[in-house]
Amino acid sequence: MGNNKNLGAVTLYTERELNIGTHIFRYIAEDKAGLKSTCEVRIMIKDREAPYFIRCPTDMTIESTNDYEIVDWESPIFKDNSGKDPRVLSSRPAGTRFRVPGKVQVMFVATDEAGNKNTSCKFEINLKMTTCPRHEPPKNGALACLPDRSGQRQCQVYCREGFEFAFRPSLLYYCSRGSWNSFPPFGSGTFPWPDCAERASSSSSIKMSASYYYVGDCNRADVQDDRKKAFISIASDPFSVPPVFCKFNPTCKPNNVNVFCGESSR
Repeated sequence: MGNNKNLGAVTLYTERELNIGTHIFRYIAEDKAGLKSTCEVRIMIKDREAPYFIRCPTDMTIESTNDYEIVDWESPIFKDNSGKDPRVLSSRPAGTRFRVPGKVQVMFVATDEAGNKNTSCKFEINLKMTTCPRHEPPKNGALACLPDRSGQRQCQVYCREGFEFAFRPSLLYYCSRGSWNSFPPFGSGTFPWPDCAERASSSSSIKMSASYYYVGDCNRADVQDDRKKAFISIASDPFSVPPVFCKFNPTCKPNNVNVFCGESSR
């Protein structure tokens, strides 16, 4: 066959979509004399394409009054061009118990049989301690609050000079697990805190110690600085307030205290 010059060359075209893997094509040529020749072609289709996801959990924010919270989420769905389900690993399994407050990123890695990886599916869990509702500062007075590391607050109220509280306020108000509480616990416990009214000459007016009053416009920086120092002075008094409020709190410093001014009647 090889020496038969009367036989013209034959060109074959084969077009086919091939799947991933090794494919063998065998061609047999035969002339009129019955002489045969065989040709074999081996084609390897390699998978270079990573899996892809059609569903990935979205970021979530969870508020809780607990120190820990169990969080569940829907598993992601990955597909692969091979038609086979890829292997999926997660940095954290659904149903994990997380600390509150905190932020956690959960990542997924999908790997197909060829070793191609997809790491693009990830989401963040933001766990927050439930905060207390915000109440307005006392009218004709001021409110000083110290936020802690979990976003909760402890507060004190003050009256402008010439005004008195409508009723005796607590020494401290503090937010715990989404609810306002007062210290000392055996005080009036009335919440929210009282407004300030013009001082009356009658003996029925509520007169507090000097630290509960300020002179001047609450919006002035020097007046607010004075209230911040007053807050720290009261909160850090070992004879009046437990050390957990300030002494053991590294954020209990004047520059971390926020002062809010109440509505003024004059």
